[in-house]
Amino acid sequence: MEVTLRTQPDYHVAYLRYVGPYGTAEITQLWNVLKRWRQSQTWGAETRQLLGISHDDPTITPPHLCRYDVCVEFDLDTLPGGDFGVQTIPGGAYACARFVGPVAEIGAAWQWVFMEWLPANGYERDARPCYERYRSDMAELPEGGILDCEICIPVTQRRSRPSRR
Repeated sequence: MEVTLRTQPDYHVAYLRYVGPYGTAEITQLWNVLKRWRQSQTWGAETRQLLGISHDDPTITPPHLCRYDVCVEFDLDTLPGGDFGVQTIPGGAYACARFVGPVAEIGAAWQWVFMEWLPANGYERDARPCYERYRSDMAELPEGGILDCEICIPVTQRRSRPSRR
């Protein structure tokens, strides 16, 4: 998997939040709710960027407390209303890797970027949220189907630790 450093823009998004283990049918159901909502909008929501935010590291946070947001980009002058929250995903330096493969394998791709690529290239994650930028419509993905997305991890140069003498 190839990783590139990129300056990402701010994304202003409408979102629905799921709390629980990642990779469940409930997340797919939220994507379906988002798709139906997008279709009902008149401001061009159908063509806007889809993003998924994984707020928690499932190796640290108990699975039943992990937070995941299904998001669609929107214009600031168009508030979504209803059950949707609004947030801004801050832009800046991100390590981005395209993932094309079975949904079940995306966790391993995230781990590789975090555990292998970042340390080997002198970067560490910063406090901004990690997200997936989707190229395929998540609401249409068949179970066990192929996911096409970009993993985006906010990064900063790793600070060198002073040597002890």
